[in-house]
Amino acid sequence: MPAGTWAVLAYQDENENNELDRNFIGIPSENYGFSRDARGRFGPPGFEDAAIEVKGELTVAPVKLK
Repeated sequence: MPAGTWAVLAYQDENENNELDRNFIGIPSENYGFSRDARGRFGPPGFEDAAIEVKGELTVAPVKLK
């Protein structure tokens, strides 16, 4: 991965349709999580909340799916 500022979204594609499924009001219906365990109040967290600065070798805490 090139040096820079990055954020990660991970999700469990339970039905293997290659997208994060949502219910009728837009709330994800599959498990998902962001780097730095970032959370948003009414939607996804801001980039700054999930951002990780990469400058060389880096080990990041696992993303917790919720």
